[in-house]
Amino acid sequence: MKYLLKAVNAILSIAIIPAAIFLEFLFVQVSTTVADVGIEESFSLKRFYDIFVSGKDPFSYFIKEDTVFYWPDSLDPLKPYLIAAVVFFALAVIAALFIFVWSICSKKRIPVIAAAGAGILFTVLMNVFFSSAAEFLTSGTINIVNALSGGGFLASLVSGFVSVDTLVLGGFRNAFIIIFAVIILWTLAFIVVDLGDEKEPKAKKAKK
Repeated sequence: MKYLLKAVNAILSIAIIPAAIFLEFLFVQVSTTVADVGIEESFSLKRFYDIFVSGKDPFSYFIKEDTVFYWPDSLDPLKPYLIAAVVFFALAVIAALFIFVWSICSKKRIPVIAAAGAGILFTVLMNVFFSSAAEFLTSGTINIVNALSGGGFLASLVSGFVSVDTLVLGGFRNAFIIIFAVIILWTLAFIVVDLGDEKEPKAKKAKK
């Protein structure tokens, strides 16, 4: 049974990696005031790779090979929130990797529960900071068209008709929380079973 616990915890924790890569990472909804037209797109990290690196995604046709990306100054207010979100994303992945290694190398279970709890906390904080950054765009405080185009008359004209309605992290964050929660419940179940097994011999001795 102990090997079953270790194996399941190891498999669940390492599942964080493909979840982060292949599940929906970002969901965007853009609309225009000129017509009742909206665009919805979801992106995974794998799709970002296909767009900007491998060129396998249809969106990659809009990206020139010699295109140089730079961070617009008008988006500077988002920086601290996005950096914090990335840091907590990395910490959540590190927590999962810790569980994977610990499950293989050690029999102790409390560190697994603690790491999984930390993973849930890191995931929640990642979402909080990203939502704070996204609010600048969805509230209209910063117009994404002006920010990415560098301003100008045409950009200002277009920005009046285009708005970002939704910008949220995708389903991978729910997968993170579910995986960490299952690890906690699975490990706690084995702790409870072990406590019951320890009490039985003591109860038999007391009867004698």
